[in-house]
Amino acid sequence: MDAEEKKSFTAKDAKDAKGNNINGGNTEMTKPLDGNNLPSEAGKRVIDQPELPAGGITTDNEVYTETLEGRLQLKRGTFGKWEVFSDEAARIGGTDKYPSPMTYMAMGAGF
Repeated sequence: MDAEEKKSFTAKDAKDAKGNNINGGNTEMTKPLDGNNLPSEAGKRVIDQPELPAGGITTDNEVYTETLEGRLQLKRGTFGKWEVFSDEAARIGGTDKYPSPMTYMAMGAGF
């Protein structure tokens, strides 16, 4: 990582509600890395390094969702080249052909 990539800022007022310094006396904090612009070459990836970045990694994901007209509870979600479908159980008006939105959330937490 060159000097241009490693930017930091000072958190002089990093205190909790009681006025205690929440940064253990260290006021130097590393800025998060842009997760959408990290190397993907083996050996240079973040996951290949001995430690994860101190400031963490930030990413933005833009997804699109829609309810399919005339298809009861069927919904479609797209992100980039991927497309997923979601449905509800028959007891609440769906056809139970695809996982429910809550099932996707539970799987995401597990991943």
